[in-house]
Amino acid sequence: MYLRLVPDDAFPAEAASSFGYARHVATGLLEVLALGLPDSVRLLGDRDVAGAGLEELRAAGRANLVDEPDYDVTRTDSGAIQHLVSGGSMFVASEALVLDDVARSLTGRELPDDGALFTVPSRHFLVFHPLEGANAVGAINDLAAFGLGAHRDNPLMTILRRLNGAG
Repeated sequence: MYLRLVPDDAFPAEAASSFGYARHVATGLLEVLALGLPDSVRLLGDRDVAGAGLEELRAAGRANLVDEPDYDVTRTDSGAIQHLVSGGSMFVASEALVLDDVARSLTGRELPDDGALFTVPSRHFLVFHPLEGANAVGAINDLAAFGLGAHRDNPLMTILRRLNGAG
C-alpha cells in the first residue's frame, strides 16, 4: 500500500466518482491510495477503501513511501543546494507527499519552517531545496530547469515526441 501523487485529471470523467476519498494536496494534484503489485500498480477505489478503512490505509501508504531511494546532493551554479531523490520505484515522486519525513531520513535534519521547493518531473524523481538562506530565486530556476530536462528525457516523452514527428 502506498500513497500516490496523481494529476487531478488522472481519472476519466466516468470513473472520477469512484475516487471520492481522493484528497486535493495542491492545485492540480491529488493524493490517492495505490496497491503496488509485482508488475503493476492498482489505484484503490472507494469500495476498496471502505472495506479496509481510509485512515488505516493512509497510514500504511505513508509509512511505505519513506524507503531508501538513491540520494545525492548538489550545489548548482546559482549556489542553491538540490537534494535529488531517484529510483526505479514508481512511487519516488509520491514521496513529495511525505517530504518532511523524506528530508529528515535522508539529510538527518528537519525542513526549515518555510518548507521546501520541489519538482517531480516523472514518477522516478523528486528534487527538493530547503527554503533557507538567500538562494530561493536561484533554486526556483534550477528546479524548473531540472524538471523540464528530466521530463523531456523521460523515455515515454521521447516515444510520444517521435510518434508526433517531433524528433
